[in-house]
Amino acid sequence: MIDQRELIWGIIAPPLLMVAGMLLTAWWPAGRRFLPTGALLALVFGICHLGFRGWVAPGGDVQNWPAWIAFAGGLLTCGASAGGLTWRVAIRLALTTLAVWLLLKPQLPAGDLPQAILWVGGLAVLWSAVIMAWERVHAASTAGVSAVTLTTLAALSAVSLVLFNCITHGQFAGILTAAATAALVLMWWRPTWYASAGMVTLSAVILPMLWLLGNRYADLPTWALPVLAVGGMAPLITAIAPARRWSDLQRLALVTVVVVLLVSPVLAWGVITSLRAAAESGSGY
Repeated sequence: MIDQRELIWGIIAPPLLMVAGMLLTAWWPAGRRFLPTGALLALVFGICHLGFRGWVAPGGDVQNWPAWIAFAGGLLTCGASAGGLTWRVAIRLALTTLAVWLLLKPQLPAGDLPQAILWVGGLAVLWSAVIMAWERVHAASTAGVSAVTLTTLAALSAVSLVLFNCITHGQFAGILTAAATAALVLMWWRPTWYASAGMVTLSAVILPMLWLLGNRYADLPTWALPVLAVGGMAPLITAIAPARRWSDLQRLALVTVVVVLLVSPVLAWGVITSLRAAAESGSGY
């Protein structure tokens, strides 16, 4: 049963706030410098996450951190492509290191600093690599293909998390999906209102964060994380020679199908897992 808070902040508010923010920055051009599309998405996700959680303060339960990590990612999107490669890698690595430490702090081995550093550092490097890879792949694609990929992957992530009994994390992914869908719709109406670079960076911060939470605190299998991450690389398919001659609509359909196919092993195993669990009494599904 969805309560009123979940209905408002998980379903209604994300698209409305995203549309309002994009309209505001469209009519106030100077605002785009301080609130590009990616930063706006971070703000909407963070506000809706806090509303969904009951306006909790940072700290305590690790489920309280996604909003604040998203806010930090929003600051990153303001200069998503700025600076040299060394600076870009360093700032992303700093963000992911802090995020991993905050999210996994309750599970880090007590009294074993080297192992804790290995866990945090290893995951931060992998997460940063995902961010950089997505940014590179999407930069070589069109805004439409990029937006469809991110929105589809966010929706499939929400479904996958729910199937693996990560209902809360799936709802968080639903917030991102609703806001990204609103941005996608407005992009078709006014393409200049949509800045794809920041959206890619912010999505590469939020989605892996939710996958990591689903893996460490619920039932999302570890092998599903790289599979989902590869789904964000789907725009590569539009670079093949035959696809270059296709119409925009055909390429959008192609990338949507590719994202679904790439993520399908996670979805299929999620369905099997949920059906098995549903057959057991007291499974919680």
